[in-house]
Amino acid sequence: MQDRKPLPPIEVVRSLLEYRPETGEFFWRERPEDMFPARRHALMWNKRFAGKPAFNIRHHAGYLYGGLFGSNFSTHRVAWYYQTGEIPDEVDHVNGDRKDNRFANLRDVTRKENCKNAARRTRSRSGVTGLSWDAVNFRWHVRVGKKHIGRFKDFDEAVAARKAAASEQDFHPNHGRKPSFKGS
Repeated sequence: MQDRKPLPPIEVVRSLLEYRPETGEFFWRERPEDMFPARRHALMWNKRFAGKPAFNIRHHAGYLYGGLFGSNFSTHRVAWYYQTGEIPDEVDHVNGDRKDNRFANLRDVTRKENCKNAARRTRSRSGVTGLSWDAVNFRWHVRVGKKHIGRFKDFDEAVAARKAAASEQDFHPNHGRKPSFKGS
C-alpha cells in the first residue's frame, strides 16, 4: 500500500494515538471535548474508541493501515514517524512480515534498499530468487537484480554463486526468503 499523503504534525499524531514499540500496536487515546462540536459527541467517541486498538485494518497486500482526518496511512510509516518524529522515505519490515510493526523490525530505507530485502516470488520455478533454467543451453542461469552472474550445470553451484553475488552487492540476508503470505 503506497501512501504519500502528508502526515499530520507529530504532536497531533502523538496526542491521538498511543504506540507500543515492543508490540507494534497502536491504541486510540481519549480525546478532549474541544475536538468535537458538542460534549456528548466527545463522550460517545471516547466511550466507543478510547483505549481500543487503532491502525489495525488489514490491506489486501498484507500491510496494516488506519485513518486520521479522512486519510489512510500505513501503520509502519506512522510507527516510524511516531518514534522518530521524521517522515520516512520508505519503511522496510526487516523480517518480511508486513503485519509486524514492532519498531525493532522497521528501518527507513530507499526504494533500492527495500528491494534488496524482497521475498522470493511465489511463481518461482527453481525455488531460488535469481535462478532460472535455461532450456536452450541446459544450464542454470544466475542473476542478481539485472546483473548476469553466469550459467551453471550444477544446481548447488548456481545457488552458491547467486548467494555470493547477492552478498557482494549488499543484499539483505533475508532477500529471497519464502513469502510470508499469498501475493508477495
